[in-house]
Amino acid sequence: MFKSASRKMWVLAAILALLGASLGFAVGHAAPRAQTASTVILVTPLDGNAFYPGTRGEQLVNLTTEAQVLKSDKVAAKVIESTEQGSDPVSLLRQLTTTVPPNTQLIEITFENDDPDAAVRGAQAFADAFLEFRSDQAAAYLEGQITGIRDEIEKLTANMGELSEELGKPNITAFERTTLEAQLNAGASQIASLGARESTLATTRIDPGQVVTAATLDRAALLSLRELLAFAGLLAGLGLGMLIMVFMARSNKVLRRVDELKSFGVNALRVLNEAELSRGEAKDSNPALARNSPKLTQFRSELLGMVQNSNRRVLLLASADDGCDFPLSYNAVADILASAGLKVLVIDATGRAVESGNTAKLPGIGEVLAGQSTLAEASQSSNQLLCLIGQGELVKHYENGLSSERLNEFLISAGKEFDAVLVIAPELSLSITQWLVSVIPTVLVEVELGTTKRKDVRAAQNVCVSLAAELRALLIRPTNSQPARHRPRPDNGRAEHLSNGVSGSKTT
Repeated sequence: MFKSASRKMWVLAAILALLGASLGFAVGHAAPRAQTASTVILVTPLDGNAFYPGTRGEQLVNLTTEAQVLKSDKVAAKVIESTEQGSDPVSLLRQLTTTVPPNTQLIEITFENDDPDAAVRGAQAFADAFLEFRSDQAAAYLEGQITGIRDEIEKLTANMGELSEELGKPNITAFERTTLEAQLNAGASQIASLGARESTLATTRIDPGQVVTAATLDRAALLSLRELLAFAGLLAGLGLGMLIMVFMARSNKVLRRVDELKSFGVNALRVLNEAELSRGEAKDSNPALARNSPKLTQFRSELLGMVQNSNRRVLLLASADDGCDFPLSYNAVADILASAGLKVLVIDATGRAVESGNTAKLPGIGEVLAGQSTLAEASQSSNQLLCLIGQGELVKHYENGLSSERLNEFLISAGKEFDAVLVIAPELSLSITQWLVSVIPTVLVEVELGTTKRKDVRAAQNVCVSLAAELRALLIRPTNSQPARHRPRPDNGRAEHLSNGVSGSKTT
């Protein structure tokens, strides 16, 4: 497919690839190149954990909760206070990412900043601030416990003083003395127990955790953001160029094989020349015998079937190639129809298939349709079976508003005199050809393998569909056909017999 792409398409693809790479590089250059630094901390359980007051210190903590605490405003405020990095905790926390590896007591901290040094400082500051926050919370909890114990001891001491005063009174009974002594002993035991608890809390070592891995810059990727965007732009531009090439290659693909014509769903008939028909025969054999060739017999039967099934036995033959003067296969088509014994009228609507030479210019189909001449005056008869009419002033009368009804009336009248009418038309993209197709719904399109493009045949199909016409066949032009024109005889202005056709036979 890409073999059919022109050098300009490859240049376009290269330009698009370079533009994409340049655009990606420019975007990558303008985009902020953020640096990330990471650190890892080990979180240890705390006695008197502020977040788990009912949990024993040796039990593991909930690291998901701890990670959320690390991303709290209070920790961010400590970072701002210690590093003076930023002023808004919310914006600072947007640069922070925490990860909890499964089945560990670790928290990975990642901090992002355009400045690599600031990224390292930020990651380390959040680790230190979080551990400090845990220490403060645990210390505050322990301090509260100790204060409560001391208050309780003071209350018990005061109560024991009162009990001692009661015990010192002389008029107490033995029972009251025994009760007071028991209460004093119980109070002393409670004070001793609380004192022991206070001593334990006061000597508790607070271990919030530690930084396992100091903050360092993450290893740079193999490709930077700028390089990645440039590479992505290069691929995008190259991909766009390839898509354009594929589209252009498909639309401009030249038809090279007969089997490629099957995709159009139209019968393809290969027009044969005399050399192909006589191939394999003796050099001195009569070319007229070629008329019995199986290939020609098939072509003749297909063509005659189209004439018999067409509306008013009128066929329009045009070339699928843009800029083609006239379809070269018309000579073969007319010759085969005449050789089958049909009286054929060939109308040259191209003005190029017939030359007038030095003889007086005869009227053409334009004058006949305009009522300025008759069919008998305009026709150039080669023999009793084959007549030809030139273009005349058809284009002029068409541009002046020649009606399709007039053309339809003429074809009906011609059908009474002739067995078949063949209209030679220019390319189907012209408005005058489409005007003819609107009246002649049976269309033959000539293609040439190695020259005609797929898009041209598709365009011809679209024209026929839009004008409610039927594209009956694709005529494959012989590769060695020459654009020969037929000249009228010098003596009477009548056309020579169409003997340059590909059938190799003459009508007798």
